[in-house]
Amino acid sequence: EAARLDRLLGTLFSEEQIFRIDHYLAKETIQNVLSFRFSNGLFEPLWNRTHIERISLQMFEKEGVVARGAFYDGVGALRDVGQNHLLQMLALVAMENPRELSAARIRAARLKVLRTVSHGGQRLVERVVRGQYEGYRREPGVSPQSETETYFSLTVFVENARWKGVPFMLQSGKALAEQKVEISVFFKPAPCLCPERHEKPHQNMLTFGISPREEISALFWAKRPGFSFELEPKRLSFSFAEGALAREIPDAYERVLYDCLRGDQTLFVSTGEVRAEWRLITPILEKWSSLPLHSYAKGSAGPEAGNP
Repeated sequence: EAARLDRLLGTLFSEEQIFRIDHYLAKETIQNVLSFRFSNGLFEPLWNRTHIERISLQMFEKEGVVARGAFYDGVGALRDVGQNHLLQMLALVAMENPRELSAARIRAARLKVLRTVSHGGQRLVERVVRGQYEGYRREPGVSPQSETETYFSLTVFVENARWKGVPFMLQSGKALAEQKVEISVFFKPAPCLCPERHEKPHQNMLTFGISPREEISALFWAKRPGFSFELEPKRLSFSFAEGALAREIPDAYERVLYDCLRGDQTLFVSTGEVRAEWRLITPILEKWSSLPLHSYAKGSAGPEAGNP
């Protein structure tokens, strides 16, 4: 269906005239992923499989489908946010340096990495969890026999030299305990100068908070004040919501409309990116009905199988 729509658009418009909106690309923290990576020498040398253990991308909502039941029941969580928002977030985290701030270079870098994303082929079933919150089938517009997922967890891999073997976990769900959208980068623990009795792994984590708070934070470990040598976690953070900055952040839709009027396609998804995303997602959807549909309580963390 996506390919058919692209062919139709191609008969009417050139690629330079097509602006596919994914408003998440216009959120301030998302835009800052590239700035943070490629403008700071502190993290880019560590941004690879040698130093990073895994990366988590999450979109969690407290609300259910509310008044969108009729629409949502024909779409499901994976199509709704997995095929677009989460894969675009992954592309920004995993792409190579585009070398210049041009729409063509940035879109090409996103496309290049999306083409290398793999879901594991024959082992796909081991890496996918789908769930539905209790009471979903009683929502207005939803079929009483619905098999539509309101939650999914999917682990993929980027098959290139930088990321070989690093799992990227994509998760999204409705009616969950938390309301958050964030990217978490888990670094491999270093040899630790720790008390012998301390068994906790001292792992550093970098988090890009996208919603509800737009912020970037780093988790590190420091000595607890006192006579004994004890470690405790500390957090270094930068928030876009603090002080005067809060008044300067444009709404994501404001930004995409502004860029559309300017003819700047940087924050818009190209035809190639859409096709690469569907290339990854379609084989999963083809096996969707054969996968277990786990039930989970409203206000929970989702299915147990999705939270190892």
